[in-house]
Amino acid sequence: FIIRKKSFEYEPDIKEPYILSVGRITPNKNISFLLDSYKYAKDNLSLTMPLVVVGGGHDIENVKSKIIELNLEDDVKLLGMLENPYPWMKNAKILTSTSKAEGFGMVLIEALSCSTKVISTKSIGGVKDIMIDDLKKSMIDFSEEMFAKRMCEIIDEEKIIDFDKYIERFSAKSIVQRYEELPLA
Repeated sequence: FIIRKKSFEYEPDIKEPYILSVGRITPNKNISFLLDSYKYAKDNLSLTMPLVVVGGGHDIENVKSKIIELNLEDDVKLLGMLENPYPWMKNAKILTSTSKAEGFGMVLIEALSCSTKVISTKSIGGVKDIMIDDLKKSMIDFSEEMFAKRMCEIIDEEKIIDFDKYIERFSAKSIVQRYEELPLA
C-alpha cells in the first residue's frame, strides 16, 4: 500500500482524462506499437484524450520521430523519467503495457494498486499471470486495431473492478503463503 500512499504526493499538471504508459523507452517496450494503436483510435474510434508517456531510454529519439511521423505532436506528452510516477497512474483513465516480452509486468500491479484500469499485449513472460479473471479480456494480441478498440472499450466501461483482489494476489503475504504451500522436493 506504499504505492497508494505515494500516488497522493502531488497532482499531475494535466487535469483532463489521459491514457498512460510507464516504463523504459526501449524497442522491447514497443512504444511504436502503442503509438500506432493510439493513432488508429484517434482516426477511427473518435478517441480525444491525450497519451502520456513516462520513462526514458535509448529508443527515445525513435519514439519522437514516430510521433512526428504520425502527426501526434499535440496529442502525446513525453514526461521523461519520474522518481514517483504513481500520481500519474492514479489519475490516468487507463495504463497501457505494450511490451514484446516482460519478466513480470510490475507496472500493471502498480497501476492496479492505484485503482487504474489496465490493458496489455500478450507479451512473452509473466503478464499472463497478472491478467487473469476479468482482466484476461484486456490482454490483446499484437494488432493495433484490436488494441485500440479494447482500449476505447475499457475507457468507456462503467464496470467496477475489484482492484484489491488483484493486489492481494501479489502481496508479499500471499506470495509467501503460496511458496510455503509448495511441495518439498
